[in-house]
Amino acid sequence: MDLYLLRHARAERAGPDGVEATRPLAEKGQRDARRLGRWIRERELAFDLVATSPHARARETAVLVLQSADAPPPLEAWDELGPEGTVEAVLARLAVLDPAGTVLLVGHKALLSTLASAGIGGGRVRLAMGSLARVRRFAPEGGGELEWLSTPAVIAPRP
Repeated sequence: MDLYLLRHARAERAGPDGVEATRPLAEKGQRDARRLGRWIRERELAFDLVATSPHARARETAVLVLQSADAPPPLEAWDELGPEGTVEAVLARLAVLDPAGTVLLVGHKALLSTLASAGIGGGRVRLAMGSLARVRRFAPEGGGELEWLSTPAVIAPRP
């Protein structure tokens, strides 16, 4: 499986109701997510499935990224991708998917960074806000290859 890992874009410090799960994207995060969507389209990247944390900032990132897609893939909210999720739970969800498929996971720093590290057999991968990584031949037991990791500054550099 080719696995893309996207850490949500920059979010507001608090949700409208003061609840962590409802924090929306900041204006910069919205711009970065739209730019990333265009960047993905220009590179003709396609996904069979997009799974996102149920938290507002991750879901909003996924929706904005997919706006540029000609034919958006199915979008699912996975509780396992929330900040309290575990690598084991996400791996269990991935295990039932087509191993020849291409999946984009949108979530949070610690979980996605740990998942990327596990997929390549160890080491340390750090995903900044709005960063997208591609792990080729991802497998729960490791052996995948971190093909690239791109940040918002690389995707849409400022003049």
